[in-house]
Amino acid sequence: MTVSQFCKYNLDNRAHLVYHYSAFMTTICALHLFSSLVAILGNILMIRALSKASSISINLKMLFFSLAFSDLAVGLFAQLMDVAISATMLTMTANGDRKFDFFCPTLLSLYNFFTFFLACASLFTVTAIAVDRLLSVSLHLRYQEIVTERRVAILLVLLWVASIAASFTFISLQRNYRIVTVVAQCVGLLVTSGAYARIYKIVRYHKIQIRCQLQQTRCESARRSQLRQQKSALGAFFVYVVFVVCYLPHLIECVIFMILGDNSFSVVVSSYATRLLLFLNSSLNPILYCWRYQEIRHIVKNTQISVNMTVSQFCKYNLENRAHLVYHYSAFMTTICALNLFSSLVAILGNILMIRALSKASSISTNLKMLFFSLAFSDLAVGLFAQPIKVSIIAVMLKMTASGGRKFDFFCPTILSVSYFFSFFLACASLFTVTAIAVDRLLSVSLHLRYQEIVTERRVAILLVLLWVASMAAGFTFISFPRNEIVTVVAQCVGLLVTSGAYARIYKIVRYHKIQIRCQLQQTRSEYARRNQLRQQKSALDAFFVYVVFVICYLPHLIVSVILITQGDNSFSAVVSSYATCLLLFLNSSLNPILCCWRYQEIRHNVKSTLREMVLRSSTT
Repeated sequence: MTVSQFCKYNLDNRAHLVYHYSAFMTTICALHLFSSLVAILGNILMIRALSKASSISINLKMLFFSLAFSDLAVGLFAQLMDVAISATMLTMTANGDRKFDFFCPTLLSLYNFFTFFLACASLFTVTAIAVDRLLSVSLHLRYQEIVTERRVAILLVLLWVASIAASFTFISLQRNYRIVTVVAQCVGLLVTSGAYARIYKIVRYHKIQIRCQLQQTRCESARRSQLRQQKSALGAFFVYVVFVVCYLPHLIECVIFMILGDNSFSVVVSSYATRLLLFLNSSLNPILYCWRYQEIRHIVKNTQISVNMTVSQFCKYNLENRAHLVYHYSAFMTTICALNLFSSLVAILGNILMIRALSKASSISTNLKMLFFSLAFSDLAVGLFAQPIKVSIIAVMLKMTASGGRKFDFFCPTILSVSYFFSFFLACASLFTVTAIAVDRLLSVSLHLRYQEIVTERRVAILLVLLWVASMAAGFTFISFPRNEIVTVVAQCVGLLVTSGAYARIYKIVRYHKIQIRCQLQQTRSEYARRNQLRQQKSALDAFFVYVVFVICYLPHLIVSVILITQGDNSFSAVVSSYATCLLLFLNSSLNPILCCWRYQEIRHNVKSTLREMVLRSSTT
């Protein structure tokens, strides 16, 4: 069984479940999403708390850092990829489309690799924690001498390398992939269970030994050290208990499948349910940390209070500015509201047509199509979420002001924070995708025939996942950071500088290619290369128009943000310019589909066909 066959086998199983048991898959998808959000938030807080904790030993802290990073990665990549794949298949099935071949072999293989890699990293780290706690209670004062920070660091590197190796083995031995799962989990569970069984015996022996101590003054320091080590071992033991509860059902399911080879619905359901339980371990570990370690719990509480205060202050400041504009300049705010609503409708309709046209387009390369899909989805989300939320808030405030009410406190902190988060998150996703398109076009005109070899679909997919994760992180930073204008300026400067540099380089390469083509002597031999270069140059020019509109829409907002940072001007003209440039920024989501229709003939043809079908359906009904 090759990688493609293994991928197709998994895809067929998932497609069967999506088609026949959509309610079950929707439930699994929703639970994964919730667990993912808990894992991301919990482990970010845990990493921050561990960096400030002083009562936890360096060795144990390094191991907990490794566990927190692996659990964070599970929430950020493995679970979100699972949700994205299942949600896409459910949506396509609901629309009568069951062509899921584009998931194979890249996307599903990538998902399987990340899932097994991160699960192994978490499994091996919990095993290392158990062994570390065993050494701490058995070696006593020699522990610091033998288990050094350097050795722990080397061990962690080896564990992560072993996890990568196990993942490659998992996707390479497709016929026996469950054997790899069983072996990895059995090794982890046996070593961890053996370590904690030995710890239990040592702790019992220590308790008897402490009772029999006669020289109280002499052994007080050793007694306290032993008690502290025992408490640390007990804290790590709870991590082990939850680990067993989450991993053991999946191990049992794999063993049953290997023995019986049963592919019935109950076995497949148990496979998905136990995998969800396995992922749930990444959400539960931070809760265990907070429960068992007082200092971590205290730091997490302080972090939460600090973030809440920052978000509340940010929300209150923006609410007061908006209330002032609504009360004194209602005509201006009504205009902004109407323009945002119109732009939102155009963005929704345009990007839905764009996504449908891209799915049918065959002349556009797969890499560029994936990037345009990302841009269309981010622009669609701007029209579906960011702009309607903003319009709703302004409309409610205008109506309340007209009725004589000015109590807008219910908008803070939740509603306004959600509005600003979605606005910045989706704007960043669009910004970073345009930047990625520019870099992709630069590589296409500079690498020539090596482009297909270097810029693979898998690498583009990984890049897009990272871009969306970075956008989400930027959104959280924007609402949590006191000087959010700086976050805006940094994000836009990075995007504009990289994109401008890429297109400046493209311009030089295109000029050089034109001169080179004119000087070609061997016409027959170079005809294919010449046509390929011309096609790449045209594609770069088409993407350049997206960049021009992107600069027109984003640059004014960047300039206003810089002025607000440097001068701190809160006058009416500054606030008006801020709202106007923000509207222009959102307008970019409405203009991108129009640009793609103008510059790409096949997309334009597909959009026209779709509109024609819609008109015919409406006329017949």
